[in-house]
Amino acid sequence: MSRFIKTELVPAPLLEVPAGFLLVAPNSVRVRGLSAQSLYQIGKASLKKRGFGIATPMLAADALRTTVRTVLPNVDASSVARHYREIIAEILRSGICTDKLAASGSERAHDAALIADSYRAILQDARLIDSDAVLAEAVRPNVIEPRSVLVYGYFRGRQLPARPEEIEFIDRLAGDGSIFYLPSCDAPMFSANREWI
Repeated sequence: MSRFIKTELVPAPLLEVPAGFLLVAPNSVRVRGLSAQSLYQIGKASLKKRGFGIATPMLAADALRTTVRTVLPNVDASSVARHYREIIAEILRSGICTDKLAASGSERAHDAALIADSYRAILQDARLIDSDAVLAEAVRPNVIEPRSVLVYGYFRGRQLPARPEEIEFIDRLAGDGSIFYLPSCDAPMFSANREWI
């Protein structure tokens, strides 16, 4: 299988998408008049094909409160759920191994791992996925169907960390002939892009 990374510092303007290719861009807005889909939209559609929906914010908040009541029965579930929400989102988004997190020796990390596992299980019983877990869940075996894609605009300048779930998603999605535009050079500003490459 051949796939291509175009690393020109200033790539030629994208004027057309080859026939049979899907244009992937960070925002689903039209890129120079061309229709594009984001990684999130593609992940969501792939999960939907497998019978999973995305939990609404209300359902997600309720499931998280229920989880906190189960895992930490002697606390105010609403305030603790709000406190843990961003931590749980990062665990789900990045696919952190919750077994390793629970064994880290930190009581807070242990609780976060238990809450994340229980929360994920509650949602999966309802055939739902947390919105922050879309890419991490979509890279599981037999969810993404590889296809020819043209990935444009996922520039990670200003030393933003490369997001592993995006990298893995693009790798699983990109079928034969796929093209990834990723500007690069030796300047420190492009270190994240060099890591992606």
